Amino acid sequence: MKNVIVKYGVSGGLIVSVLFLGPVVFWPQSYMVVENMAKWEVVGYTVMVLSMLSVFFGTRAYRNELENSEFTFLKGLGIGLQITIFANIIFYFANVLLYEVLAPGFLIEFGEFYKAHLIESAPDETAKKLAAEEFDAQSGLLQNSYLYALVMAATTFFIGIIISLISAITLKRTKT
Repeated sequence: MKNVIVKYGVSGGLIVSVLFLGPVVFWPQSYMVVENMAKWEVVGYTVMVLSMLSVFFGTRAYRNELENSEFTFLKGLGIGLQITIFANIIFYFANVLLYEVLAPGFLIEFGEFYKAHLIESAPDETAKKLAAEEFDAQSGLLQNSYLYALVMAATTFFIGIIISLISAITLKRTKT
């Protein structure tokens, strides 16, 4: 059991880390283009979902190891959640590594860019002021890389929970 959890947890964690954070390292300037913002958001969520498919494949691999034994919903859910936790721990530390070591000023630079974008796209002065105030109220997230990494990992964790539930429902097997 441990081997399956480690194998699929590491693969899911590495997939989401490399595909999600790789572009920030290699093409950080592409995040600072207004036209690319929506595209990168879609890519980010797609990568999160695809990486969490390792939960399904790991749960299936564990069920197949049991051969003709019973594989209950709870057992499947437990395996899926363990793989999810393992993958998200890796993703959290990859985020911290990125934002603290590899690209330490990226979150602040991105925050300033995004604030300027919000202000520029506001229709009038009142809306511009309101956009700036709302951004400033929530900007603590972009100033704390550990908290931002936690939010990113929590988002992927939520996706992993959903895939764990789906896996447990679809892969359960009663004893024959």
